[in-house]
Amino acid sequence: MNKLKPLLYFVFLFAVATLSKFTFAQKNINDVSLVYSLSYLKNDVGGRNLENNSVGEIKLSIKAKQSKCETIYKSGKETTYFNQESNKGVVLKEFMGQELLVLLTAENWMEKNAAFQNAQFTITDFKQNINGVPCKQAIAEISGGRIVVYLNPQIIITNTKYDLAFPGVQGLPVKIEWYGAANGKASMAFELKQIDYENIPQSKFEFPSAEKYRTLSFEEAKKSGKL
Repeated sequence: MNKLKPLLYFVFLFAVATLSKFTFAQKNINDVSLVYSLSYLKNDVGGRNLENNSVGEIKLSIKAKQSKCETIYKSGKETTYFNQESNKGVVLKEFMGQELLVLLTAENWMEKNAAFQNAQFTITDFKQNINGVPCKQAIAEISGGRIVVYLNPQIIITNTKYDLAFPGVQGLPVKIEWYGAANGKASMAFELKQIDYENIPQSKFEFPSAEKYRTLSFEEAKKSGKL
């Protein structure tokens, strides 16, 4: 696993590969593992956005047509699997000694991730280096808030249906700020910590067995407040 510092070296490798063509072309990635820190955002009296200490971690494993997303908190974790070939997914929730498996159709997965999947972005002129990685800023206004993404446009993940994916803008998300409630209490930040672009074994994407867990449909889980 490569540490993000310097992720700039990772970007540099792709740039070097294109020097023979005298251009810096985009690089498409099929297999990649990403680790993001998860923090909550709040506003100070001057209106600036402040990040609280990290409250969790997100581990993403991505292939061209499959993905796995583990969101890990102190109290437990939630793992989402999605397979585009079968158009099926599951969410495994493991909190406080309780385990629950939620079954997803392709439509359910899209509804669950609608805020990111449907976001329409505008690229701004603002540029920033984050942990040594040159990033462009993209902003999308969504229902109830906005999403600000700092991305490196040279690295393109071919799979656009994974948790934290933004089909509306091309590039590797290095930092994501998701502003929800007007007072900022529901706002979150995701910042890339690690990246590994080696081949991921197929076993990583095998769904948990429904026989081992209490199982609910997506609609049942929403109705009971489990999603």
